[in-house]
Amino acid sequence: IAWNTLCRPKLEGGIGLRNFVDIRKAASLKLLWHFINSKNVWSRWMSKRYCDNKHFWTMEIDNNSSCTWKSILKHRQVARNNISRVIVNGRNTLLWHDPWINSESMVSILGWDSLYLYGHQTDNVSSIIQDGVFNLDLVPFTRQLNNLISSVCIDSSSSSDYWKWTSDLKGFSFRSAWNETRNHYPTVNWGKIIWNKCNNPRMSLTAYKAIYNRLPTRDKLIDWGYVSATICLLCNQFLENHTHLFFACPY
Repeated sequence: IAWNTLCRPKLEGGIGLRNFVDIRKAASLKLLWHFINSKNVWSRWMSKRYCDNKHFWTMEIDNNSSCTWKSILKHRQVARNNISRVIVNGRNTLLWHDPWINSESMVSILGWDSLYLYGHQTDNVSSIIQDGVFNLDLVPFTRQLNNLISSVCIDSSSSSDYWKWTSDLKGFSFRSAWNETRNHYPTVNWGKIIWNKCNNPRMSLTAYKAIYNRLPTRDKLIDWGYVSATICLLCNQFLENHTHLFFACPY
């Protein structure tokens, strides 16, 4: 059975193993999540080392950076698809560079030329908030952008802006990050039957191999050089293969 098939969830036709490539992607997302949320020594050092006079969400990938940092930057788009910036007062959110408008930044919506045209490169979102609401008269944005900004809700229940993991109501976890980076496959109708907790694991694995026609029947063993005849040992009449053994053999 192919490795990619085995590395699927049990309900999607696998045995629940995790592909190392998917684990690496999930680990990069976990580091990214800690980088944007935590203020520990590692986060401060990485910010000083790679983001000095740059903006994390819009900076380009430098080939001279470490493999860890390049992997974090490569997964920014995956992170944007699964996080949202909750605006409370806008003081900790960059107006142009942070993805606070439907997980997109104003730079990505309007382009870099607009950034220099409006001339508010270092402003925070708080610069367009007055009395707890957006005051769009402060900066003459386009009507389309004004509509997008107006759709952003201001949360007054917290003390400062924060990131929210939207893929799981329980918040960020390595499992949810892995689930967002892996390939998804259709659910099989036999998954819960084969991998039932009441089943013997050995029997479950045998049934799993039978479903994929990977049992070591004699028609396969002769190709591998283990036997010299393909006749069924039970009835001694017909070719022993998967179909005969389970559905045609009289024994």
